[in-house]
Amino acid sequence: MNEPSVGVSVIISTYNSSELLAGALLALRAQTLPPEQLEVIVVDDGSTDDTWSDLEILAESWPQLWIFRQPNSGTPSVGRNVGLRRATGRFVFFHDADDWMPPYALQELVDRADTLDADVVVGRTRSIGIGHRHSRLREAADADLITDGVWRSLSAQKLFRRTLLQRLGLEFCEDMVQGEDQIFAATALLAARRVSTLTEKTYYVRRRDRGDGGNLSRRPQSLANKVLTCSRLTRQIEASVPVDQQPAYFRRVLLRTLAPALDGPFMNAGPEQQAAALTELQATVLPHLTDRLLATVSDARRLRLLIAATGTAEDLRHLNRRLRDGTENRIVEQVSAHRTRKLRRYTDRLRHLLPLSGARRTPGGRAER
Repeated sequence: MNEPSVGVSVIISTYNSSELLAGALLALRAQTLPPEQLEVIVVDDGSTDDTWSDLEILAESWPQLWIFRQPNSGTPSVGRNVGLRRATGRFVFFHDADDWMPPYALQELVDRADTLDADVVVGRTRSIGIGHRHSRLREAADADLITDGVWRSLSAQKLFRRTLLQRLGLEFCEDMVQGEDQIFAATALLAARRVSTLTEKTYYVRRRDRGDGGNLSRRPQSLANKVLTCSRLTRQIEASVPVDQQPAYFRRVLLRTLAPALDGPFMNAGPEQQAAALTELQATVLPHLTDRLLATVSDARRLRLLIAATGTAEDLRHLNRRLRDGTENRIVEQVSAHRTRKLRRYTDRLRHLLPLSGARRTPGGRAER
């Protein structure tokens, strides 16, 4: 079987991003990777601005640019999957329309993958604009997903060997508006023969509010979507990671994906959605909440996770209201002072300090229903 002649297929799913997309494409056209080694596949997800006409003009002078148009799907997954099915490169890189890559990026990523025979190569990213931050990544030829910082970021902006994706039959979940990149990246990382990292910055993320819905990944997530993300990540970890190593993987899911959802997204949902979400979470990811993990958290996240794991939707609503109006900030301080208690003793302490709706305290401080 002949090796594909194209080195990298860069796939962009875009919606109403004409101005920013132009910058991303110019940066890709300026890559030091030989032109014949690069193909750029852009899928226009039903834009209503000048995105499509601009793409048509650019494609006339850029043979390596392939453009496709489809009705708006409301999720980047559909466009990414269209691009993935048409990709011919040995490697695939998923690029967002409003981000960009420095000129050396693709060449260094490909060289790293070829030299080390890696299935996935992760470069350092830098966010600029609103809430800018740097990725914390250690350079490693054969990276440990936890200790080398790979698992901290489950974005799709990584170099994937296409044969890995084909072997897994891996595509983006089209029933998810957000979080689909976490499922995709986690599945690939856990199945890869080797993951290599680069501390050289290879990708810049533009963090800004566009106000037109174009930045799906920057918009607040719904509770239902957060729950779906957590549940699917849980199943993937349980199926792929030895039991004794799972706590390190669940730390990210519980603290970075779930905990924020127990505040705003939870309170913005209706009572029935809240109850259904808590039932699903208590059956999937929350059984992986341990006292050791809780001992590392010293803010309101600990309280929300505890109530989510042991209480009801009404309990969590009650806690959030008390925390939001500032009357229960002392609870955070008092519970946080006890860092070595077992999970049940954490819960007893919390229930003693915070009278929960629908519960009464026994003389010993335990809440009964």
